[in-house]
Amino acid sequence: ALASHLLAERPFRCAWDNDVALKALSFGGPLILSGMALFVNMHGERILVASQFTTRDLGIFSAAFTLATTPGLLLTTIQQRYFLPHLVRAADTAGELAFRVNEALRITLSSGAGFVVAAFVLGAPVFSLVFGERFAEGADYVALLALITALSTMRSGPTVVALRLGHTLDIMAGNVVRLLALPIAILAVFEGGSIKDILIIGWLGETVALVTAYLLMRWRGTRPSASTLLVLAMALALSMVLGSSLAFEEFGQGALVAAVLLLGLMVVVSFSTLLLKRN
Repeated sequence: ALASHLLAERPFRCAWDNDVALKALSFGGPLILSGMALFVNMHGERILVASQFTTRDLGIFSAAFTLATTPGLLLTTIQQRYFLPHLVRAADTAGELAFRVNEALRITLSSGAGFVVAAFVLGAPVFSLVFGERFAEGADYVALLALITALSTMRSGPTVVALRLGHTLDIMAGNVVRLLALPIAILAVFEGGSIKDILIIGWLGETVALVTAYLLMRWRGTRPSASTLLVLAMALALSMVLGSSLAFEEFGQGALVAAVLLLGLMVVVSFSTLLLKRN
């Protein structure tokens, strides 16, 4: 490090620039607060389970949480690392940037939907295989946790758009909206609610956060195309079909078939639009 400084063509000097500092604070400050809110969102429900239920409940919940959320978090990270430079390289012409924005939005919505459908099909068998029959009750949590994670994955589209345009306050707002579900979950538990009730409230909070992210993006002047809004509507419908069936304990083949059909339509709309544009 010392040799690098001695031989550098442009030597390092400590300095202060008010304009640079204010720009850094206005861009990075909301991201710091957003990261704090995201941390509470990810771990707040686990802390609630730890404080109000037994250690066995916590262990089973944590096992389901790990299995359901790890693939979704990996998918979110991959999408953000791909689409952010993809959007940054887009020319600031309305057509090119708008095309790449809508491409990112549709693919993140479709991939999130694909993840949750796969989790509903494979989650319970994989959980039983990995953790054994003694923890079989945790399989009931996997589907709801996967649904919450999928909705969070779908928000990675608006997140990279906000980063590209410098609207980091929008990212913080989405995570804060999601955070508002936690005190409702705490109140529900104090009134005798179960772990499943916590997850249902988390699902509803994540749904509102996703809608908020799209509304903020539109308010900022980035208007998703009609096909993107159609994919968003199908993603929300898929979420409601799966989430409500779990909430009312009526999940069956009908709900899964409806979800698969919605996923298929989302994929068709997303990729047909991309192919028509490129051709």
